[in-house]
Amino acid sequence: MYPELASSACPVTPLCSSWWKNPLTLKSTVYRAPPHCLVNAGKMPIMIFKEVMQQRNDQHCRKHAVYQQAVQEACSKERVVNPCRGMMGEGEDATPLIKGGEMARRLLVLALSMLLIAGVAAFSTQLHYLGSFDPPRDGWTFNGIPVGGISGLTYGLDGSFYAVCDDKGANVDPPGILYKLSIDVDASGINAVDVTDVIHLQTPDGQPYAAGSIDAEDVLWDVEGFIVCSERDQDNNPWIRQFSHAGAYQGAVPVPSKFVPSFDGEKQVAGTRTNLSFEASALTPDYATLYVMNEEALVQDGDVATPTAGTPVRLIEYDMTSGTPVEKAEYVYVTEPMFAAPPEGKSGDNGVPGMVYVGHITSQFDLIVMERSYVSGAGNQIGLFGVKFDDSSNVMGIDSLSNPSSPQTITILEKTPLLIISDNKDLTQIDFDPDNMEAIGLGPRLPNGHYTLIIASDNNFNPKYQRNVFAAFEIIPDK
Repeated sequence: MYPELASSACPVTPLCSSWWKNPLTLKSTVYRAPPHCLVNAGKMPIMIFKEVMQQRNDQHCRKHAVYQQAVQEACSKERVVNPCRGMMGEGEDATPLIKGGEMARRLLVLALSMLLIAGVAAFSTQLHYLGSFDPPRDGWTFNGIPVGGISGLTYGLDGSFYAVCDDKGANVDPPGILYKLSIDVDASGINAVDVTDVIHLQTPDGQPYAAGSIDAEDVLWDVEGFIVCSERDQDNNPWIRQFSHAGAYQGAVPVPSKFVPSFDGEKQVAGTRTNLSFEASALTPDYATLYVMNEEALVQDGDVATPTAGTPVRLIEYDMTSGTPVEKAEYVYVTEPMFAAPPEGKSGDNGVPGMVYVGHITSQFDLIVMERSYVSGAGNQIGLFGVKFDDSSNVMGIDSLSNPSSPQTITILEKTPLLIISDNKDLTQIDFDPDNMEAIGLGPRLPNGHYTLIIASDNNFNPKYQRNVFAAFEIIPDK
């Protein structure tokens, strides 16, 4: 009776199996759904992970078989440590509760509570799809410069958008350019996207970037200029730099040492993985706080995403109020698993390519984080999640999240699904064909005062299989 009841309630997305072997215990301070009780073959303590999900969808229910099996095996064979604050006592054996039907009764109470939560969903922040626009798939140029590879997007007070191109020199030479864009967006969607100028970023010595020395993945506009994140240079090291509005180098934001790749011989033992580094960044409206997030887990923090497991990434918080940026904190965000399993011999992924700050728009969230999953044979899926800081643990002093000799208990960032956009027609929640969506930025307000949100794709200058596309949303704030 326990699995059937859990399946009908469809409480939460299953915990990734990679955490079974991870000595880091993740917890959430919000208890609005049943937990996942996971055991890692008796070698490590039981892992408890509670993820807040205010909106349930079919994807979660289909994946629920994994949850059922995990709960059956863990809760019927092992002792469960305080899985739901009152649902079971610490150290209480779950077996007699399951056999006697008491577990079903307690889960029923939780399921009814979840229905009450769903009843107030209309008062939560929502994303309303306005429409999309496809610029030329091939041959899009400005003054002879190819346009594409759009990996980051930001909106300036001058009313223009700025997009960063992540091409490393194969198609745009020299690399390191920003496209100044005019995006005509209103309540009916996006009517046009035009390039009005190109800004060439410069190295600290005032020269153009050489091929392979920059992999620019995100850009932010501020009153002094731009902040640009590069995933890697010629030595595979990530960086965050500040530029003037004309593209001149102005300074660097310090990168914590734990993010810098390090090796023991040929084996990487720490730092960002190749091509999975800084892709997401956000600024508060007063430009006082900068947030930067890596795309998938640092080598020392855990595994990359799989079909059954998300990946833990770090959100860095910087104080930008003085002349020198200072790191204040690091938080842990856990992505969803890949949305499908790739065929034998093929690959897939899921990570964080972008985010925006929305704390001034809604009291419900601080950030909207975009997750992008690509699976060979299945296509693309984009997830947009609201994220609240609340009492999330500062892990700035923890060098490794998966160090067996130093187990930790932390509170991860709370996330709430807002929208799923998928090539899988059974999973998608809007009629939009996603591509390699990497860029995300706030846009102008609509006549009703609501902010717009724009996402855009990185076509990798591969017009045969990928396209340039922009999509617009209305952010409807909580009441």
